[in-house]
Amino acid sequence: MKHERYIQQEFAQYTHLSELGLLPGSRFFLTGVKVTKQKGFGLFNVAGYWRRKYQGKVENEGWYLLTNLETHNTAISAFKSRIGIEAMFKDCKTGGYNEREESC
Repeated sequence: MKHERYIQQEFAQYTHLSELGLLPGSRFFLTGVKVTKQKGFGLFNVAGYWRRKYQGKVENEGWYLLTNLETHNTAISAFKSRIGIEAMFKDCKTGGYNEREESC
């Protein structure tokens, strides 16, 4: 999710994700969060993760993940796997392999 997204924790006002204080090297996991004011949507978990500075490099921003997974580590692990899969599909499509999606 984008850091401008509003969320509402139980019995609290709506707040921007950016106001939760995610900084390099930090993480959080919120359960039972509303992520929209529209009716008909349930509650979700939100995992925040910003990789620490590594080999002198720091990422430009952290991750805010909307998930139904029950732990922070599970959500982050699943998202890291997804990133690798998406990179592979991009390589197959536009990385010079000229493959169609069904052949990857």
